[in-house]
Amino acid sequence: MDGGGGVFCEESNAIIVNNVITWNSAGLTGGGIHCHFHGFSEIPTITDNTIMWNFAGDKGGGVFCVQSRPVIADNLIAYNTAMRMGAGIHSRYASPSISHNSITDNEASSGGAGIYFYGQYFCEATVNHNNLLNTTKYEIYLDNDTLDIDATNNWWGTTNTDSIDARVYDYYDDIALGRVLYSPILTFPTMGEPDYVYSVVLKSDSTYTIDLAEELWIGAKMYIQLEGEDSDSICVNQTTVTITSDSTDILGIRVVLTETDSISGIFRGTALIDSVSIEDVSIGATVGETITITSDVDSTKFTTVGVVEAGIKGSDTIGTPKALFLSQNYPNPFNPVTEIRYALPRDCWVRLEVYSVLGRKVTSLVDGKQKAGYKIARWEAGSFSSGSYFYRLEAGDFVETRKMVLLK
Repeated sequence: MDGGGGVFCEESNAIIVNNVITWNSAGLTGGGIHCHFHGFSEIPTITDNTIMWNFAGDKGGGVFCVQSRPVIADNLIAYNTAMRMGAGIHSRYASPSISHNSITDNEASSGGAGIYFYGQYFCEATVNHNNLLNTTKYEIYLDNDTLDIDATNNWWGTTNTDSIDARVYDYYDDIALGRVLYSPILTFPTMGEPDYVYSVVLKSDSTYTIDLAEELWIGAKMYIQLEGEDSDSICVNQTTVTITSDSTDILGIRVVLTETDSISGIFRGTALIDSVSIEDVSIGATVGETITITSDVDSTKFTTVGVVEAGIKGSDTIGTPKALFLSQNYPNPFNPVTEIRYALPRDCWVRLEVYSVLGRKVTSLVDGKQKAGYKIARWEAGSFSSGSYFYRLEAGDFVETRKMVLLK
């Protein structure tokens, strides 16, 4: 299907409410929802939906709207992909009202992974009281030569204006464009949180099946799970935790966790341990420190983990891992060498490959049978160009992909 992998509507005041729209694909536009109109009289309503893991071959991985005045509110729009632009929302010659959504972790190769506005004919587009987080290629991309966008009172995962500027593409990147007016900003996320929190724990890997029983190292990824009681059984909600370290970052970072489904009360998310803090992505720490992960709903619910030398318990060879996992490469960004660590709880065939952002394999780091244990693969990328790359680990039934950045 070229447009509307999940939902396709044309020339109507469509009401799309309280749906779970996931794992759909469109050849061109609107992997999740495609709303196509030929005038500005239609007011489609897209509210209280979970729009996740959808794909568009061109534009609008989550939502694609043309020539209308859509109301897009109270949705979770996350982990959608567009091969070109507008992975979360692509607005084309439209006047959308976008409010109280969580638009997070969407990915586009060209621009506007969160929200992409195109065309000079949209008149009163507003983006207010949303969570705009963790996307690639800008949270808001304005491709319009006449009008400004009201994007006030949103949560960007930071209050640092330099950081927010870097997440917006507008007049200050190209003087022929309008401006994204984002001030004032929110200082805390807007979301439906759990009523009560029972526990905060760390899990050993991306399957979230086994509690973490060991310490971690700089470069490792934390798999965070919060269990609570959520009275809202209609929508998938989000909550936040604050992660701090003993001395490197005692103020910490705030990380958004996403509910696994609308009635579970189980919220999951990830963060990296690094030598410096990068807002909602990584917590800065040094060897010997303790990292604390605390629920922002109930500060009495927290968990801790110690930071040791590279490898569990300060060694990459002691003991057998309890679960298969893949760590974030370290350092990241890097130039020109980085290390990728992973753990095998049993002997198996392992394939570790590096891909460009266009999906082309550029090198193979491991391809063969390996014994159980903690492993390190090095990528010497001196002959490669600066930019983003993905590394993919296949080991038995386990498959995981992560992103890294080469800066020269």
